Amino acid sequence: MSSSGSSVNGSTVSTTSDLFVDARQAASGCSGVALQQMTLSLGGDLTLVVGRFDAVNGLHVTSANGNPHTLSIRAEGGTGSGKDFTFPASTAADPTIRVVLQTPGKVTIDGTSILSATIVSGNVATFGRVIVG
Repeated sequence: MSSSGSSVNGSTVSTTSDLFVDARQAASGCSGVALQQMTLSLGGDLTLVVGRFDAVNGLHVTSANGNPHTLSIRAEGGTGSGKDFTFPASTAADPTIRVVLQTPGKVTIDGTSILSATIVSGNVATFGRVIVG
């Protein structure tokens, strides 16, 4: 972690076991989570509970050990744009990674992007070549 509580130093975050992160404003002081050109290398399941989620300039999710894992991103309570998730072109997850997106807001995915995902949201928008399945 960086000296700033709202930032991660480096372009790759690796986990070695299951991890639950409560990044809602009430729990962390963060109004949302933004990952910029980040690679998540999962050695276990990762659950992020957020107010808002933005992947900036691409998000890549890989398995650190070749085993299947789940990345869950959830926004809880309320509705409206404050609960939106955005994924830019170049978003990709290894076939061993199951992605679960849950928000009462909108999920936007720009292509070219490939995710093995389950999406439960108030609205879904895709632009360009997006494969969700």
